[in-house]
Amino acid sequence: MKGPMLFSIAIIAIIIFLYALAACNYNRKSKKDNVPANTINLHLGDHLFVEVTKNADHKVNLKLVDTVKDSSITLKVSFTYELIQGNVGYHSVLQIKNPFSKTISFKESVKRTEKATYDETGFVKLEPKVNSCTLWSFKIENIILTDFKIE
Repeated sequence: MKGPMLFSIAIIAIIIFLYALAACNYNRKSKKDNVPANTINLHLGDHLFVEVTKNADHKVNLKLVDTVKDSSITLKVSFTYELIQGNVGYHSVLQIKNPFSKTISFKESVKRTEKATYDETGFVKLEPKVNSCTLWSFKIENIILTDFKIE
């Protein structure tokens, strides 16, 4: 009697574990995907590929992709917290490669680790065909990029 009961409890525990794991992965994906259209929501450690196109209304469309299919329309975005050489210390680092022959601009908001609200840092302009690197001397847990324009 003990053997079958322990086996049943073990099976139920495995099912609950797998269900919780699936729910955790779903919630993580939902949080990333649950942002306004044409917005990039970056969490610390993200390395993303974003295809950028313009529609007939000249509005910018953003699409997260797993791999680079067309490097001429794909932003490469990286958000890390790393030690900067030269005894500068740890910094939050946002790197974006602009593949276009035109300037890209967007609005940037950051959420510091110790704060509950976002701070708007203003508009950022990325020059054509340039790798951009932005450093902050404090830890940031989330960056939201919005209002993209290709000029």
